[in-house]
Amino acid sequence: MIVGHCRFSWVGFSDTGRLATDIERAKIELWNPMRMAIRFWLFEQVLLPSLDTQIDQGFVVSLLISDDLPQKYRDRLEAIVQERKTLRIHATTKKDIDEALREQISASQLDGNKEVHFRIDDDDAVSSKFIERLRHIFTRYDLAEGTVICFPRGFRSFIHNGVAKQSGHHNPYHAQGLAFVVGQKLQVLPFKMQHGNAGRRRPSYVDPSFLSFNYLLHAANTRKGYNATTEEQIEILRSASSTHANRIFKQDDSLMAGLPIDPAIEKNSMTRALAIHLKSSEPD
Repeated sequence: MIVGHCRFSWVGFSDTGRLATDIERAKIELWNPMRMAIRFWLFEQVLLPSLDTQIDQGFVVSLLISDDLPQKYRDRLEAIVQERKTLRIHATTKKDIDEALREQISASQLDGNKEVHFRIDDDDAVSSKFIERLRHIFTRYDLAEGTVICFPRGFRSFIHNGVAKQSGHHNPYHAQGLAFVVGQKLQVLPFKMQHGNAGRRRPSYVDPSFLSFNYLLHAANTRKGYNATTEEQIEILRSASSTHANRIFKQDDSLMAGLPIDPAIEKNSMTRALAIHLKSSEPD
């Protein structure tokens, strides 16, 4: 069995260990209508298409949400899940990521068989061959419980001067699909540790033979700044996107750096799409 785990605006301590000291304040910031509009847009336009086009559909992604997520957002998620056999919702009152995930991982271990559990964020995408390759490695090599599986080659996508571009990217222990072999004796949870430290703590199988992920660089992955007006927020996104792009151009000498993704995406850049969505999703 292959199971993915995605935190969807869940409130709690995660692999970063960060959480506002005031839980109720954190909820207000996290579930700000403008922020949620952006998160849903990224989820529906980036992650979902990559899951829907998997060659191997024998997997499930569990969407971790807080039990008190506002009903209008939960209804929207449930409508998305009902259309797909590969998605499910896990609502919890737990504020610790280990406790929240262990609820479902322990339940899935009733048959005693080893499984692969991977992490993914709502604004990431994986190759259409991701699940197929993950299953092949897991079954062919009979990996031990606790083994990390990683595909380190992929892309970073970003906005530069209003144009969607991408750059080749290599990161041995990135967060986009990092997987762990889980069994009854050893249950290493996907968010147990910061992903960059996984290779220092667990045995690993690293396969660089294909392009496995697309990492989206943008300014909408924070819960701050959403009290600004729509126009101010769009400018914040543009400014931060420019900062990301400049950093990539300085660090990355890949031949792909700076090339437009393709004409269709270039015409409908992420910034423009976010701007349109924000204007139609302003708080009541």
